[in-house]
Amino acid sequence: MKILYYVLFGFFGLLGGWFVLSSLLGRFSLWNASQLYSKIVLCVAAVIAIVLLFRAYQSGEIEGRWGMGTLWVVAAVVAFQVILLVGAFALRGRTG
Repeated sequence: MKILYYVLFGFFGLLGGWFVLSSLLGRFSLWNASQLYSKIVLCVAAVIAIVLLFRAYQSGEIEGRWGMGTLWVVAAVVAFQVILLVGAFALRGRTG
């Protein structure tokens, strides 16, 4: 479980960081929503994912509960995707 934890934590941490930076510095849009609304949804999703990844770090690295840490990493990824999807549906057609 320790290896799976490190692989998932590292991969999703780097991937999440890349998505956030490329979205904030580039052109990010949730379907037809304005860029401001899209970036707000992205920032909310990123903050929640960061909180969950911090919990994964505490469970895995600090407490040595690698299985629980792996579940927190997966929860962070799922939460990030769900927030983006809900935000995209909520903002669909809103052009600002």
